[in-house]
Amino acid sequence: MKEIQEVRKDTLQIEAEKPIERQNKLVGSTRLHAGQKLWECNIETGEIAQVNYEDTAEIDFENKEARKRVTVKEGHLYCGAINKKNAVKHFTKMLVEVYKSMQEE
Repeated sequence: MKEIQEVRKDTLQIEAEKPIERQNKLVGSTRLHAGQKLWECNIETGEIAQVNYEDTAEIDFENKEARKRVTVKEGHLYCGAINKKNAVKHFTKMLVEVYKSMQEE
């Protein structure tokens, strides 16, 4: 009798990873008054910085001005203020409201 031995070849499959598709979703919009700038606050560190806008080619024909886009970061709050001092005031009010609502739950 013949003994049959099965020889398995290790197969190596290489698959290319698909890049993650990012979709832009409108979270909200705001109108800033003349002279105001948009500010962001990191909730964890408390760091406050002015927001950098993305350049887009969209034009709002109703208001005849170019629309600006901001990429919203997770864990950040946003507000419009004239300067950093006023932005700090706005953010402290926001954070107090958030902490109060967390304590009520």
